[in-house]
Amino acid sequence: MPKGKGIKKSIEMLWGIPMFPVLLLGNFVFGLATSFFAPYASLFGIDEVGMSNMQFGFFMTIISVGAVVITTIIGKTSDRVPSRKKLLLLTTGAAILGYAGFAFIRNFYLLAFIAFFLLGTAASIVPQLWAFTREALKQSTVEEKNAFCNECFPCVLRSLGRWGQQLQGGYCMSLDLRVFFYAYQADIY
Repeated sequence: MPKGKGIKKSIEMLWGIPMFPVLLLGNFVFGLATSFFAPYASLFGIDEVGMSNMQFGFFMTIISVGAVVITTIIGKTSDRVPSRKKLLLLTTGAAILGYAGFAFIRNFYLLAFIAFFLLGTAASIVPQLWAFTREALKQSTVEEKNAFCNECFPCVLRSLGRWGQQLQGGYCMSLDLRVFFYAYQADIY
């Protein structure tokens, strides 16, 4: 927090940055979606799709390799373009299509294709979002351009891992799935 300022002044300063509320919402939604998918990826792959352990390991490797390869390409492109807005829209669209594909497709090969290309592209959301935020901060009229502004996004993203898990636990309890709830809570603590 900036020296000599209270929380209220700091929040007012953040809301004064152009596009800050929209970018914070995007960061929030992506973090929440990731926290919902990550804990259940193995259950989805093995139980829902019917992958063997070897196929699931290959599937997770495909996601990682796609993320490294495509994020590198997008990062190099991002450094050359004046505005990251189109890249941010591309990566967000890829995430939406990728996770929607997971909701409806149960073919291993199609899921592997989606994992490499769409989720690989979606892996660039966070770096592009934070780079776009730095650009917005540079263009703003906020008097104090400091690390506090840049740390808001990582802080929100890290805390979403816990919030998403708590929402999932509450959902299990609301469906009277106490066994899942207790096992899930034991896993996150």
